[in-house]
Amino acid sequence: MNEQQKVKDTLVEMMVDSYLHDFRGVEQVLKSLAKEVGLSWRGLSLLDQVSRGNHLTLDELAKQNKITKGAVSTQTTNLLRLGLIRIEPNSEDRRQHILHLTAKGEEITQQLDVRTGERLAVLSRG
Repeated sequence: MNEQQKVKDTLVEMMVDSYLHDFRGVEQVLKSLAKEVGLSWRGLSLLDQVSRGNHLTLDELAKQNKITKGAVSTQTTNLLRLGLIRIEPNSEDRRQHILHLTAKGEEITQQLDVRTGERLAVLSRG
C-alpha cells in the first residue's frame, strides 16, 4: 500500500468515527426521551411521523417503514394507551383509520424537536 492510499484510508476512518460518534449522540437523546414517555425507539419514530404526516393511516405507516401492519398496530396501540394519538375513521374509506396527535402527543413531539435540535447544534459547533 502506498503512502497516498494510507492517507486516504486514515481520512475515511476518521470520517466514519466522527459520523458514528455524532449518530450515537443523537441516538442517546432519542432513546432518553423515548424511555421517559414509555416508548420504544420505533414508537417514538412512528409518533414523529404522525406529527409530520397529513392524515396518515396504519397502512401508510407500514409502507413508509417497511414493516407489517401488525407491527404498526402494536405500536399504535401503545401510543393510544399512552394518550399520544387518537384514531378517527376515514370518511372516504371506512376500512381505513386516520391517525392524529393528541395534545400530549404534540407536546412529546415538540420536546423531540427541541432536544434533537439542541444536540445537532452542539454537534455542529464541533
